[in-house]
Amino acid sequence: LIAVNVAVWLGVLATGGDRSRLLEVLALQPTASCGIGSRVYINVTAAQCAAAGGDFYPGVAEGGWWQLMSAARLAPPGMEGQMLALWFLGPQLERFLGRERYIALYLLSALAGSVAVYWLTEPGTSTLGASGAIFGLLGALLIVAWRAGGDWRNVLMWLGINVAFTFFGGAGISWQGHPGGLAGGIVIALILTARR
Repeated sequence: LIAVNVAVWLGVLATGGDRSRLLEVLALQPTASCGIGSRVYINVTAAQCAAAGGDFYPGVAEGGWWQLMSAARLAPPGMEGQMLALWFLGPQLERFLGRERYIALYLLSALAGSVAVYWLTEPGTSTLGASGAIFGLLGALLIVAWRAGGDWRNVLMWLGINVAFTFFGGAGISWQGHPGGLAGGIVIALILTARR
């Protein structure tokens, strides 16, 4: 999972970084946007954008449904922290759940975070990052520790620190994806551990 996230981000960097067309296509945008020069316009149809000589980028509302998953592969410049969290959280959960269930947990947590972003952000907002999936893994680890009779208080402490960072960490943090991924991870972990 780390390799996939890093490879996609390197692809974005290799194709222009912040100005990459790949970034515009893969980042989660609730509604379409039209790029004309250095300006971006929303609430514009594909025909209007083409007539103005711009580049049209569909949002989820216009059929860009892949963005609900692809945005979680685009870790922003602060990706080191997200990938480090994945490095530490992943093996524990994978050992307990098994590889297939762990990957399903990660992907569904990412999807839950993206759905929350889609519902709760302004239409012209472009969002990216794997943090919804990371919060899902934290929520799942909490459930696994609780169900296995482990010390879930340490997980709860780390979760509290990350929630505080979500709301007080400064601009550029998509707070919407964090509770969405967390809720998704908790629900999915409850389902996956129901018989274990």
